[in-house]
Amino acid sequence: MATKIKQGEHYWEDYSCPTVSTLDTNWVGTWGIVTALGTVPVVTGTMLKSTDSSKFYLRVLPEHTAALAVGDYILIVQIANATLGYNKEEQIPITIKKQGLA
Repeated sequence: MATKIKQGEHYWEDYSCPTVSTLDTNWVGTWGIVTALGTVPVVTGTMLKSTDSSKFYLRVLPEHTAALAVGDYILIVQIANATLGYNKEEQIPITIKKQGLA
């Protein structure tokens, strides 16, 4: 079942890595919204680390979702550490719905 987001709304999640308690500078978090797997993202962003470096903050902002046409997409979230050879990707089906109040 797809997560429903209205145009101009935010989508926020927090991500931690169960294999480590602190995310050093080698850890990166990125996200993108695609129309289908394997296509170029229509919107992308990076995730910020918490002040104690224990988790990433995924923040899809209202200006990101306002730019999307009504329809179905996939939000891809990726946490990686090239030094450790770690790469984890989550694929979240989302549906962008028309906003009621502009």
